[in-house]
Amino acid sequence: MNETKTKEDLLNQHFWNIAFLAISALVFTVGMRFFGPEAAGALAGVTPFQFIVLSLAAFRMTRLLVADYIMLWLRDMCVNVKEETSPETGLLCVVREKPLKGARLLFANLLGCPWCVGVWMAFLVIVMYIGVVLDVFPMGRVIIYIFAIAGAASLIQTIVSGLMAQRATDGVHLESQNKAPWNGQDRRESPNVCTDCGLK
Repeated sequence: MNETKTKEDLLNQHFWNIAFLAISALVFTVGMRFFGPEAAGALAGVTPFQFIVLSLAAFRMTRLLVADYIMLWLRDMCVNVKEETSPETGLLCVVREKPLKGARLLFANLLGCPWCVGVWMAFLVIVMYIGVVLDVFPMGRVIIYIFAIAGAASLIQTIVSGLMAQRATDGVHLESQNKAPWNGQDRRESPNVCTDCGLK
């Protein structure tokens, strides 16, 4: 993974970071002016249930951008992708390296950080919610609930998979630590894994 090496590269990256924050602040300001003073009132009525739904939606949207395989094409636009042959195995490998500077490095860093993307996804979910409450964007309710249900399903699947793995290995001596006794598959190379981080 490449890192900024010179002071000039560092200053260049500071410029892109500041520009991104300035554009984000401008978009936020324009959005709030579009909704008007009613926007703050819309958020005042958020119930605990709605807060959980909004949080699940932001969580799932964040994971979609940062980790899910289906959005790998977007993340690949921000990095240098090349193919190399492994000298040990002779297999062709795909290597992804961050650019040294510029807007692509900014977005490569952003899309590689769930904490960063989470802020912007929370902003997007809040904007959709305000649009729903003010009856400006009623379709936002459907989008929020789709992502919230998907987020809840992801969490349930992760918890259930962890519990099944723990239960299957409790008190059982495995010949290989990578084998799951309930299906005999290699845990590290399950075809059901959709993300780079390996969570099912």
